[in-house]
Formats: sequence, structure tokens, C-alpha cells
Amino acid sequence: SPDVKNEPEPVKEKKKGHGRNGGNDYTGAKRRRVPHESLKPGDHCPCCHRGKVYELKDPGICVFVKGQAPVTAEVWESTRLRCPTCNEVFTAKLPEDVGKEKYDATAGSMMALMKYGCGFPFYRFEKLQESLGIPLPASTIWEVVAKVAGMARPVLGELVRLAAQGNVIF
Repeated sequence: SPDVKNEPEPVKEKKKGHGRNGGNDYTGAKRRRVPHESLKPGDHCPCCHRGKVYELKDPGICVFVKGQAPVTAEVWESTRLRCPTCNEVFTAKLPEDVGKEKYDATAGSMMALMKYGCGFPFYRFEKLQESLGIPLPASTIWEVVAKVAGMARPVLGELVRLAAQGNVIF
């Protein structure tokens, strides 16, 4: 019989990163550019007044997820300008109508509806969203649904109170 060598398997290097999805992972998302509100490339730096600002290759990225059929996302790319003299970076502010929360209330209610109204398991919902270009891990879906569920607790209490007033139980 041939000699069997007991060599240990090579250890796979762990990929670096924070484990979250970046703006470029949202391939199915609508993309919007936000120009800087007061500066454009070539303007004098408002800090040092010596250098001229230029646009950086990578914009500032903010991802906002909203509920539709089933869930969509928008990626907002804010223009970033840098002064070569003082290295100050100026990032465009997002419009006022953009939400402050990454997951809109409509996204949480749609996720809950898919799970509890349609019987769609979170892991299947994750695969569906991934195929549509909007990556949503099942664990994230659970966290968003749990947050939204707290808002419906008063309704549950009222339904229990009304049910307690009933005369006949089927």
C-alpha cells in the first residue's frame, strides 16, 4: 500500500473586512449623485484659501433600504472634494428628504409581511433579495423585523382586550 502522509491541511486566510455589505454590493439599487452644495472642483479651499479643491475618486456612500415589492434600496453618492494644500475633505450633504435610518419603516413592515403574512422564511427572503441585487442577510432581516414588531405591541394589547370581552369562544 502507498505511504499515507499525515500532513496538516493548509489554513485558509480569513478575509479582511467588517462583514457588512458595502455600497457596491447593492447592484440592483438606484444610484443618485449628490453634488457639494457650495463647492465644485477648482474652487479655492474655504479653510486655507491657498489650495484649490479637487474631486476624490471615491464618493461618500450612504445606503438606505426601503420596502416595496418586496424590498429595494437607494445608494446616495455624495461628492467629496479635497484641498491638496491642507488636505481638508469637503463632503456634500444629503438632501433633507432622505431618511436618517438605513432601514425605512416600510422595509421592516414588508419583511414582516413576507415572513408572517406569506410564510416566506428569512433565509429564502435573503436569497430572493440577493438575486435582485439587494443583499439582505437573514440575521439583518430578523433585527429589522424585531424592531418594527415593537411598534405593533399596543395593537396586540387592544386585540387581546377585545377578545377578553367576547361571550363565545370557538
